[in-house]
Amino acid sequence: DRIAPIIDVVIPVYNAPELTRRCIDSAVTHLSPSIRTIHIQNDASGEETQAMLDRLPYPQVKVFHAPVNQGFGKSVNDAVSRSDAELVLVLNSDLEISSNFLPLLCAALAADPRLAVVSPSETAMPQEEINRYQRQPGSYITTYRFRGYGFLIRRTVFQALGGFDPQFGRGYYEDTDLGRRLDQQGWRMGLHPEAIVQHKTGASFGRGKAYR
Repeated sequence: DRIAPIIDVVIPVYNAPELTRRCIDSAVTHLSPSIRTIHIQNDASGEETQAMLDRLPYPQVKVFHAPVNQGFGKSVNDAVSRSDAELVLVLNSDLEISSNFLPLLCAALAADPRLAVVSPSETAMPQEEINRYQRQPGSYITTYRFRGYGFLIRRTVFQALGGFDPQFGRGYYEDTDLGRRLDQQGWRMGLHPEAIVQHKTGASFGRGKAYR
């Protein structure tokens, strides 16, 4: 049997303390059997968010307070640089997790060595819609537009490409750009329809007053 990969989680945070706490609590509750460390990158949030993060009771959570606001992409890059895990799960702070979907995503990456990144689905897809797509090894569906709300990626691939391009600032097309560069390098991207997260779209980092 293949030894389970070491997985670290990265959550970039900018304000929205209630949603952020819900995300962190749900990640600890459901993903703990599969993960090692949760790296929280606080992108110069206000005092309320900073205080909430400093009071977190979880030993596997490490919080880094950035002194200045850098934007979504640079925050993710910095947090990933503090990890030496084989795989990194990046989560938007407005996601809520209700089950441990990581074994499904890991199985897809193990089955396809050219699959660089695989994401959970934002919603439960109807079976008739799922059946329209060809399943790849590991049961994932190929996608050609990478979306950064939540994804499990091979850390060395992410870093070899230089991570997210910081020119996108507070977070508008850095995920699309990374997907384009992955495709140019011959990597595949995927979505696993049975791995599901709840996403409060636009409620966290970068869309208007906050990221993404």
